[in-house]
Order: sequence, then C-alpha cells, then structure tokens
Amino acid sequence: MGYWNGDELCMNSIAFFMLRCYLNISLCNADYLGFVLVPESKRYVPPERWRSLTEGVPERVKCVAVVADPAREEVAEMWNIFDIIQFHGSETPELARGNDCWKALYLEHGFERMKQFDVE
Repeated sequence: MGYWNGDELCMNSIAFFMLRCYLNISLCNADYLGFVLVPESKRYVPPERWRSLTEGVPERVKCVAVVADPAREEVAEMWNIFDIIQFHGSETPELARGNDCWKALYLEHGFERMKQFDVE
C-alpha cells in the first residue's frame, strides 16, 4: 500500500491514499486510489471535491472511499462516485456488505463480530 502523508508519497506498489496531485498515477502502477472521507482526519476530502478528484483516474485504478460510520444517505451518494467503500467504524453488516465493500474488523472485538460480516 502507499499513501500521501501530507508531505511526501509513501509507497509500495498497490495503492495510494488521496494524493494532492496524482497526474502521474498511471505511471505508478497503482491498483487503488483511496480517498479519506472521515472529517476528523487531516487527509479528509469534503463531498464537494469527490467527483472532480475521481474524474480522469485511469479506468483500471479503482477509487476507494475510506469511511467511518457514514450516514446511509452518504453511502448512497458515494456509490455514484466510488468503486469500493472501505468501512472503518461500527457499521452494521447490512450497511457494509457486498462485493465492493471492505470492512475493517478488529481482533479485540472477537470472532463473533467477524461472523456477523460473513468472514470465513
């Protein structure tokens, strides 16, 4: 994975998280481009910028919305723009389920929580 830390690009070869300028993203061989949509994050991308930042991203690169406890209405809007939604909050299995949903699960919550999300 790779990410923009606010000052420099920290990368491996798989993903980047919201570069301020990603004009050369196609040269980086990234598979995913993540956009942090959590208002408390210093990397937060406000809704009015989502569409303009995802336009022009090469089709082979999947745009990922990284969220924590979004409202159902926000999720519906995100599906119009992003390819994948990665959930990091306390979302219900109903909200964070599907082939294009990634749910962060924490071991301290135990295996019962994982089973709610059909994790094998």
